[in-house]
Amino acid sequence: MKIYVTLLGRSVWALLNTYYAAADEGCEPDVIHVFAEESYRISSEEVEEGLKIISEGYGFSPEIKTHVVDDVDFVKAGRKIRKTLRQLMEEGNEVSIDITPGRKALVTAALLSAFDLGAEKKLNVDKVLYLAVSETKPEPYYQIPFQIQDLRNLIEDIQEAKTGGS
Repeated sequence: MKIYVTLLGRSVWALLNTYYAAADEGCEPDVIHVFAEESYRISSEEVEEGLKIISEGYGFSPEIKTHVVDDVDFVKAGRKIRKTLRQLMEEGNEVSIDITPGRKALVTAALLSAFDLGAEKKLNVDKVLYLAVSETKPEPYYQIPFQIQDLRNLIEDIQEAKTGGS
């Protein structure tokens, strides 16, 4: 199965726009896991509705699961994210993590958990996505000029950096 993990932070648009960009490039997850800190729980219904609308527009309908973690609690967030990632990867799923919208505690917990699982268990995340936008705009994906948006797979970028690419 294809799994999309995303981290809800201050901007619902950042989450939805990155998902939109990923869907535009052919990402069609079977399941979406949304991790949100308690402070942003209120936005999770809006996020879920947006994810459904975008998915339906591309002709698929993933299951959406929301996980709420305590605010700025790196240890608990890390434990919950690590447990979820481990289970998903042990099941042989293709896992992509979107770090664009997440706050630092969640992003760090997700990346370090993925790194640790790769080193310890040889379980690897397939993609780490980041939508680089040169000018922040709280608008829908298609209303932001494409020339200021760039969906990056950071795993590919680090491989290029290791081999001396430009």
